[in-house]
Amino acid sequence: MAVAPAKLTEYTIPAGITKIGAGAFSGCKTLKKVIIPEGVKEIEAGAFEDCENLQEIVIPESVTRIDADTFKHCNSLRKIVIPSSVTMIGRSAFYGCKSLEEVVISEGVTEIGMSA
Repeated sequence: MAVAPAKLTEYTIPAGITKIGAGAFSGCKTLKKVIIPEGVKEIEAGAFEDCENLQEIVIPESVTRIDADTFKHCNSLRKIVIPSSVTMIGRSAFYGCKSLEEVVISEGVTEIGMSA
């Protein structure tokens, strides 16, 4: 179940949030841009799964893990930068991202799951 209204195209996660829950924005088809503030430490499984029009996401240095299926089937996502604070990228994190051309993975990542 998505937390965002059906017609939302851009969203900034409020300050004070430390975790984006599993499936939080899953299936939000109109979402194009998400800004995650400093302080968020974890992006749980499937948080942005099936956000097929998501083009841009800003991940801050405070994030340490990106769980399974987080960006699965985000078909419009072209580039993502994983900050050095992230140590784990879960399985199938970017599975089915047909437009993904560039993924920048910093040195901090020590684990990348299958089909990521």
